[in-house]
Amino acid sequence: MQKFIEKIFNPPADGNCGFYAVAKGLSLSSPQKEKSWREVRQDLIEEIDRNHNYYSKILGGEVEMDNPRDNLMATAITQMDNLLSKWEHGPILTNTCKCPFLFFHPDWQNLPPQTFLPNLCTPCGASIMHPISLNQQNGNHWILIIFNEHEIGKLLPPKLQPQWPGAYSHQSASNWRRVYSSSMKLFCKRRQITCI
Repeated sequence: MQKFIEKIFNPPADGNCGFYAVAKGLSLSSPQKEKSWREVRQDLIEEIDRNHNYYSKILGGEVEMDNPRDNLMATAITQMDNLLSKWEHGPILTNTCKCPFLFFHPDWQNLPPQTFLPNLCTPCGASIMHPISLNQQNGNHWILIIFNEHEIGKLLPPKLQPQWPGAYSHQSASNWRRVYSSSMKLFCKRRQITCI
């Protein structure tokens, strides 16, 4: 996989690294609209508030939904509880940013990459089409992986988040899988794994 990586962005390790990496990933598509990690956190809070019922259902109820929302409220130096969480924030990130998110782990053999696709919009309503790829380092630090522009979107891991597309998704959300099905197959072929 490393031969497809053009570069990485390694944000400061201050507890906001995941949100800083997301902001940088978004700015690659819209350099004139560069966001800060604070804006990313605020956008996620607004997304949760806007689609309260939806996130309550997919995150397991009111109490469980409050946890990721509360964790988004952070200062410059954050605690462990305020770090980006793939499972808590992944579905919210992908719907907020209207693009796929790929989460990688250095131990790809035992912890396969995870793909999060938007549930609340169709691909035609997307602001950017290429995935934002994050890699977790040392269990608590996120970096942005920037793939070669000719390979971007060609290597989408087939393992989707458990609640996707789900009963609560936008009726056309399944179109995301169709858009990226060839990418998922190519990923499987290059990794020599069975595609789901």
